[in-house]
Amino acid sequence: SKEAGVEGIQEAAKDLSDAPDSADGDFSNVAFYNKPGRNTWPISLVSYIYVRKNLGHMENPASRQLLKAFAKTLFDPEYIGLCERYGLIPVPDDLRDLSLNGLEMIQMDDENNAHEFSFETVDTLPGTGQGDYVISARRENFALYESDRLADDVQEMKETINLLQLELAAMRASVAESGSSGAMGMMKTSGTVVGLGAILAVLLLGF
Repeated sequence: SKEAGVEGIQEAAKDLSDAPDSADGDFSNVAFYNKPGRNTWPISLVSYIYVRKNLGHMENPASRQLLKAFAKTLFDPEYIGLCERYGLIPVPDDLRDLSLNGLEMIQMDDENNAHEFSFETVDTLPGTGQGDYVISARRENFALYESDRLADDVQEMKETINLLQLELAAMRASVAESGSSGAMGMMKTSGTVVGLGAILAVLLLGF
């Protein structure tokens, strides 16, 4: 269907009969194209991320937890929704659950999950949102703060420049008008002088 939309694309990935029971199984036979259905999109592809179940090669437990937290965001509407601009959409619920269960199979080797990351999105988490292992959409580093401040300064400068341009245009118009009036005055004065000269010449010639 040419009008399948998001639902049609997700419909193609609903049939998980060829998928393994767990995320550490064999996905080589999984394909989501030419699936039956009136509104099913004919060619749908899934992006895979392969993560080792044993992250012992990563010495820092916080790094291991951060990797897991990143993988989880791929199934969180707050984050994966930002990828719609690139043509990506969330996977169907069954495939989402399969993937999230697979992430729980990763060996963290982090006692009591002391370095586990959490997220602060729209709602503020008073007291905990500023924690060391909290990824907050409300937190800004100095570089972001400085860029926002500079953006405000630039906007103010733009407004000032616009006002100066208007004032300059008004001054130019005023100068042009004054110049025209002066030229006309000079022409009239010259005409009067020439006229008086002609009268004097006639008078001189008359005597």
